[in-house]
Amino acid sequence: MIWVAVAAIGATAGAWYRPVSADEAWSLVVARRMNRGEHLYRDVFYGAAPLAIWLQALAFRITRPQGWVVRSLTITYLVAEVTAVVVLVGSGTPAAAAAAGLMLALGGVHLAPHNHYGHLSTAATLWAAVAADQGWPVVAGCLVGIAVLGRYPVGVLAAGALGVHALLIDGWLDALLLVGAAALPVLAALLVRPRSVRWFFRRAVAN
Repeated sequence: MIWVAVAAIGATAGAWYRPVSADEAWSLVVARRMNRGEHLYRDVFYGAAPLAIWLQALAFRITRPQGWVVRSLTITYLVAEVTAVVVLVGSGTPAAAAAAGLMLALGGVHLAPHNHYGHLSTAATLWAAVAADQGWPVVAGCLVGIAVLGRYPVGVLAAGALGVHALLIDGWLDALLLVGAAALPVLAALLVRPRSVRWFFRRAVAN
Protein backbone atom coordinates (compact mmCIF):
# COMPACT_ATOMS: atom_id res chain seq x y z
CA MET A 1 0.00 0.00 0.00
CA ILE A 2 2.96 2.30 -0.54
CA TRP A 3 1.09 4.21 -3.23
CA VAL A 4 -1.84 4.84 -0.91
CA ALA A 5 0.56 6.33 1.64
CA VAL A 6 2.21 8.50 -1.00
CA ALA A 7 -1.16 9.76 -2.24
CA ALA A 8 -2.33 10.42 1.33
CA ILE A 9 0.78 12.45 2.12
CA GLY A 10 0.44 14.39 -1.14
CA ALA A 11 -3.23 15.13 -0.58
CA THR A 12 -2.66 16.18 3.02
CA ALA A 13 0.23 18.47 2.09
CA GLY A 14 -1.53 20.01 -0.89
CA ALA A 15 -4.91 20.46 0.77
CA TRP A 16 -3.83 23.36 2.94
CA TYR A 17 -2.68 25.46 -0.03
CA ARG A 18 -6.04 25.38 -1.75
CA PRO A 19 -8.47 28.24 -0.95
CA VAL A 20 -11.76 27.42 0.70
CA SER A 21 -14.39 26.70 -1.93
CA ALA A 22 -18.01 27.86 -2.00
CA ASP A 23 -19.24 24.34 -1.21
CA GLU A 24 -16.93 24.04 1.78
CA ALA A 25 -17.87 27.46 3.11
CA TRP A 26 -21.58 26.78 2.76
CA SER A 27 -21.24 23.39 4.46
CA LEU A 28 -19.74 25.20 7.44
CA VAL A 29 -22.86 27.34 7.67
CA VAL A 30 -25.23 24.41 7.17
CA ALA A 31 -23.64 22.14 9.78
CA ARG A 32 -23.40 24.93 12.33
CA ARG A 33 -27.05 25.87 11.85
CA MET A 34 -28.06 22.20 12.13
CA ASN A 35 -26.25 21.97 15.46
CA ARG A 36 -28.19 25.02 16.61
CA GLY A 37 -31.47 23.18 16.02
CA GLU A 38 -32.45 24.20 12.49
CA HIS A 39 -33.80 21.52 10.16
CA LEU A 40 -31.88 20.43 7.09
CA TYR A 41 -33.58 21.33 3.77
CA ARG A 42 -36.57 22.98 5.46
CA ASP A 43 -34.72 25.75 7.32
CA VAL A 44 -31.37 25.73 5.55
CA PHE A 45 -30.62 24.89 1.91
CA TYR A 46 -28.37 21.95 1.08
CA GLY A 47 -28.05 20.60 -2.45
CA ALA A 48 -27.04 17.01 -1.72
CA ALA A 49 -28.28 14.01 0.23
CA PRO A 50 -27.78 14.25 4.00
CA LEU A 51 -25.11 11.74 5.07
CA ALA A 52 -22.01 13.88 4.48
CA ILE A 53 -23.46 16.91 6.25
CA TRP A 54 -24.67 14.71 9.12
CA LEU A 55 -21.12 13.43 9.57
CA GLN A 56 -19.78 16.96 9.36
CA ALA A 57 -22.26 18.23 11.94
CA LEU A 58 -21.22 15.38 14.24
CA ALA A 59 -17.56 16.29 13.76
CA PHE A 60 -18.40 19.90 14.63
CA ARG A 61 -20.00 18.76 17.88
CA ILE A 62 -16.78 16.95 18.80
CA THR A 63 -14.44 19.75 17.67
CA ARG A 64 -15.53 23.17 16.43
CA PRO A 65 -17.07 24.46 13.17
CA GLN A 66 -13.84 25.19 11.33
CA GLY A 67 -12.65 24.78 7.76
CA TRP A 68 -9.89 22.33 8.62
CA VAL A 69 -12.51 19.85 9.86
CA VAL A 70 -14.26 19.86 6.47
CA ARG A 71 -10.96 19.58 4.61
CA SER A 72 -9.86 16.70 6.86
CA LEU A 73 -13.06 14.80 6.10
CA THR A 74 -12.47 15.29 2.39
CA ILE A 75 -8.90 14.01 2.67
CA THR A 76 -10.19 10.94 4.52
CA TYR A 77 -12.66 10.20 1.73
CA LEU A 78 -9.99 10.72 -0.92
CA VAL A 79 -7.60 8.29 0.77
CA ALA A 80 -10.43 5.75 0.93
CA GLU A 81 -10.96 6.23 -2.82
CA VAL A 82 -7.29 5.70 -3.64
CA THR A 83 -7.16 2.62 -1.41
CA ALA A 84 -10.15 1.07 -3.17
CA VAL A 85 -8.64 1.69 -6.60
CA VAL A 86 -5.30 0.20 -5.55
CA VAL A 87 -7.15 -2.89 -4.28
CA LEU A 88 -9.02 -3.16 -7.58
CA VAL A 89 -5.97 -2.92 -9.82
CA GLY A 90 -3.59 -4.82 -7.52
CA SER A 91 -1.22 -3.09 -5.12
CA GLY A 92 1.88 -4.78 -6.55
CA THR A 93 1.37 -3.61 -10.14
CA PRO A 94 2.56 -0.48 -11.97
CA ALA A 95 -1.13 0.27 -12.52
CA ALA A 96 -1.48 0.95 -8.80
CA ALA A 97 1.15 3.69 -8.94
CA ALA A 98 -0.43 5.18 -12.04
CA ALA A 99 -3.94 5.07 -10.55
CA ALA A 100 -2.87 6.64 -7.26
CA GLY A 101 -0.94 9.36 -9.07
CA LEU A 102 -3.77 10.18 -11.46
CA MET A 103 -6.35 10.29 -8.68
CA LEU A 104 -4.16 12.63 -6.68
CA ALA A 105 -3.52 14.86 -9.70
CA LEU A 106 -7.06 14.94 -11.08
CA GLY A 107 -9.18 14.35 -8.00
CA GLY A 108 -7.08 15.65 -5.13
CA VAL A 109 -8.72 18.02 -2.69
CA HIS A 110 -6.25 20.73 -3.59
CA LEU A 111 -7.45 20.64 -7.21
CA ALA A 112 -10.92 19.17 -7.83
CA PRO A 113 -13.51 17.96 -7.04
CA HIS A 114 -13.64 19.86 -3.77
CA ASN A 115 -17.00 18.91 -2.24
CA HIS A 116 -16.76 16.34 0.52
CA TYR A 117 -20.15 14.81 -0.26
CA GLY A 118 -18.93 13.98 -3.77
CA HIS A 119 -15.83 12.31 -2.36
CA LEU A 120 -17.97 10.36 0.11
CA SER A 121 -20.09 8.95 -2.72
CA THR A 122 -17.06 8.18 -4.87
CA ALA A 123 -15.33 6.33 -2.03
CA ALA A 124 -18.47 4.32 -1.27
CA THR A 125 -18.95 3.49 -4.97
CA LEU A 126 -15.36 2.30 -5.41
CA TRP A 127 -15.53 0.11 -2.32
CA ALA A 128 -18.85 -1.24 -3.59
CA ALA A 129 -17.00 -2.26 -6.75
CA VAL A 130 -14.40 -4.01 -4.60
CA ALA A 131 -17.14 -5.87 -2.73
CA ALA A 132 -18.91 -6.83 -5.96
CA ASP A 133 -15.63 -8.10 -7.39
CA GLN A 134 -15.17 -10.26 -4.27
CA GLY A 135 -18.67 -11.70 -4.64
CA TRP A 136 -20.28 -9.86 -1.70
CA PRO A 137 -23.47 -8.39 -3.24
CA VAL A 138 -25.08 -7.40 0.07
CA VAL A 139 -22.00 -5.47 1.20
CA ALA A 140 -21.74 -3.88 -2.25
CA GLY A 141 -25.38 -2.87 -2.09
CA CYS A 142 -25.08 -1.28 1.35
CA LEU A 143 -22.10 0.74 0.13
CA VAL A 144 -24.08 1.85 -2.92
CA GLY A 145 -26.83 2.98 -0.53
CA ILE A 146 -24.25 5.08 1.31
CA ALA A 147 -23.24 6.58 -2.05
CA VAL A 148 -26.87 7.51 -2.68
CA LEU A 149 -26.90 9.32 0.67
CA GLY A 150 -23.96 11.47 -0.42
CA ARG A 151 -24.05 12.80 -3.95
CA TYR A 152 -27.24 10.99 -4.87
CA PRO A 153 -26.90 10.98 -8.71
CA VAL A 154 -23.57 9.16 -8.32
CA GLY A 155 -25.18 6.60 -6.03
CA VAL A 156 -28.13 6.02 -8.35
CA LEU A 157 -25.81 5.51 -11.33
CA ALA A 158 -23.64 3.16 -9.26
CA ALA A 159 -26.69 1.10 -8.30
CA GLY A 160 -27.60 0.67 -11.95
CA ALA A 161 -24.07 -0.08 -13.13
CA LEU A 162 -23.20 -2.55 -10.38
CA GLY A 163 -26.64 -4.12 -10.59
CA VAL A 164 -26.10 -4.82 -14.29
CA HIS A 165 -22.59 -6.09 -13.53
CA ALA A 166 -23.95 -8.50 -10.92
CA LEU A 167 -26.68 -9.67 -13.28
CA LEU A 168 -24.25 -10.40 -16.12
CA ILE A 169 -21.47 -11.92 -14.03
CA ASP A 170 -23.16 -13.57 -11.06
CA GLY A 171 -26.82 -13.91 -12.02
CA TRP A 172 -30.14 -12.39 -11.13
CA LEU A 173 -30.07 -13.40 -7.45
CA ASP A 174 -26.90 -11.41 -6.73
CA ALA A 175 -28.28 -8.49 -8.70
CA LEU A 176 -31.45 -8.50 -6.61
CA LEU A 177 -29.44 -8.79 -3.39
CA LEU A 178 -27.26 -5.86 -4.40
CA VAL A 179 -30.12 -3.57 -5.38
CA GLY A 180 -32.17 -4.59 -2.35
CA ALA A 181 -29.28 -3.97 0.04
CA ALA A 182 -28.74 -0.56 -1.56
CA ALA A 183 -32.16 0.46 -0.28
CA LEU A 184 -31.29 -0.34 3.36
CA PRO A 185 -29.18 2.76 4.17
CA VAL A 186 -31.70 4.94 2.36
CA LEU A 187 -34.59 3.46 4.36
CA ALA A 188 -32.60 3.95 7.57
CA ALA A 189 -32.11 7.63 6.71
CA LEU A 190 -35.83 7.98 6.01
CA LEU A 191 -36.63 6.53 9.42
CA VAL A 192 -34.26 8.99 11.08
CA ARG A 193 -35.76 12.06 9.38
CA PRO A 194 -39.10 11.08 7.77
CA ARG A 195 -40.43 14.64 7.70
CA SER A 196 -37.46 15.87 5.68
CA VAL A 197 -38.29 13.82 2.58
CA ARG A 198 -40.64 16.38 1.06
CA TRP A 199 -38.20 19.21 1.68
CA PHE A 200 -35.31 17.16 0.30
CA PHE A 201 -37.09 16.66 -3.03
CA ARG A 202 -38.15 20.28 -3.14
CA ARG A 203 -34.76 21.81 -2.29
CA ALA A 204 -32.12 19.27 -3.37
CA VAL A 205 -33.80 17.50 -6.31
CA ALA A 206 -36.38 19.78 -7.92
CA ASN A 207 -34.33 22.94 -7.34
